[in-house]
Amino acid sequence: MMKKILTIDPGDHIGTLRVMIDNIFNTSYIGHTIQGDNRLQELWQMLNEYQPDEIVFERFALRANAAQKLVGNTFITCEVIGVIKLYVQLNNVKCIELLPSTKEYCGVSSSPKDPKYTIIKFDDSEKISEHVRDTYRLYSYYKLFGEKLNKK
Repeated sequence: MMKKILTIDPGDHIGTLRVMIDNIFNTSYIGHTIQGDNRLQELWQMLNEYQPDEIVFERFALRANAAQKLVGNTFITCEVIGVIKLYVQLNNVKCIELLPSTKEYCGVSSSPKDPKYTIIKFDDSEKISEHVRDTYRLYSYYKLFGEKLNKK
């Protein structure tokens, strides 16, 4: 039985990584960056088409030292997370929220030259973005510590 995981880096440019696990020897990784004015609708459509068993995403928290710089910000990251949480509630999907700092402990470099990123395929001619790299790093952390993480 195939397990489908979707890892999301929410923001103005939404990084996504579709992970399909057929068995321990057959896993595929498909990356995509969603951007533009219709990004929330495109994410919603992706969620409904892919129908993941689990969603892993980077949590947002407003830090006190950043609050003043964000006056007037529309908080698109929060809107993206709202779409994710609505999908999770409507479809009873397992959801794991990870702090941004977890990427530093995943065992994968943020450097675009890290050879670990070569396993990621793309649906079109898209090149790997920092957002897709972040989704792979979130997934790597989840893979290392998933059983210990609080599943919602």
